[in-house]
Amino acid sequence: GGLGAGIARALAAEGVALALADLQPELLRERQAEFDRAGVRCRTWVLDVSDRRAWRDVAQDVEASFGAVSILVNNAGVGYVGAPADQVPGEDYDWVMGVNVMGVVNGVLAFVPAMRARGSEGHVVNVASIDGVLPEPQLHHAPYCASKAAVIGFSQALRNDLRAAGIGVSVVCPGLVRSALPESSRLRPERFGGPYTRAGADAFKEDMARVGMSPERAGRFVVAAIRQDRSVVFTHPQDQDRVRAHVEAEYAAAFEWSRTLAGSLDNPARDGS
Repeated sequence: GGLGAGIARALAAEGVALALADLQPELLRERQAEFDRAGVRCRTWVLDVSDRRAWRDVAQDVEASFGAVSILVNNAGVGYVGAPADQVPGEDYDWVMGVNVMGVVNGVLAFVPAMRARGSEGHVVNVASIDGVLPEPQLHHAPYCASKAAVIGFSQALRNDLRAAGIGVSVVCPGLVRSALPESSRLRPERFGGPYTRAGADAFKEDMARVGMSPERAGRFVVAAIRQDRSVVFTHPQDQDRVRAHVEAEYAAAFEWSRTLAGSLDNPARDGS
């Protein structure tokens, strides 16, 4: 609907045939009609990405319909804000991790073994978030940040694993992109507690609509990343100073502390112990 549609449009502009999956049938009908009008080869599947068996069935159907798949984009995700980490219900952790992390893993398990077996080039795009690198304190979004940090780590390890097979992996860490992410709670499946409304769940909805990047522009970043085989992709270069300050404050300082402590442990007389 948001970034996913932008990525699909950017890929279609490059002549790529589209196999689109989403939890919402009505949204898929809109995209199907859009790409039919544009003369783009496209088919759609209803899919809950947290369901591994459903992924397997879709993958078989996609390859039967299109043949070999060369680009896999794991973009589906849900947002979660407005509750301190220790006050988030367990089922919401299960839901966010099930979609944002296991949805990516399930996509890889469904498509990458066939990519590897063919021995031809391919590319995997996993969509994380700038929040996986730099959590926003005022949003209280621990489940979301944890899930996106996991996607970053998984993607970098996956890139190492697939390099020799000629399959590239890019992890995309967008800043604010216009989408329905703040309304994720209305799509929570019944096995995770069903749809719900909660105060603060749409905390950044107005900011997203006002200053969020267009999905089409973000989609062009993804196409460029595939072409250039970029490992990590940031869509908002203006975030660089904030990320650098965070890394220096947290990680550089932590290594300096470790270095100092290691010296005192190796030479106890230095600290009088």
